[in-house]
Amino acid sequence: MFGIGFKELLLLVGVLLAVWFGSRMLQRFEAHRGERASMHDRRRRAKVKDKDKAERPSPAKRPVEEMADCPACGVYYARGTSPQCARADCPVRG
Repeated sequence: MFGIGFKELLLLVGVLLAVWFGSRMLQRFEAHRGERASMHDRRRRAKVKDKDKAERPSPAKRPVEEMADCPACGVYYARGTSPQCARADCPVRG
């Protein structure tokens, strides 16, 4: 009366197999996605590193300038040059 027939048993086995194969496919997809993401991250880091090396001069070649600030407007400028402030009453600009 409440027994499981052949059709129900076959359907149950089919559903279980579908869930099992689906989970395996999902695990493979996630693993492949993780590999691709790490590959893109490695490429991006290498590209940024190469770009930084090309754009940034070495510390020994980088000139160092002493800075001073304008007492009237507070703008910083390199010593030996005039500040680029727009004030007419700038005491340093003269």
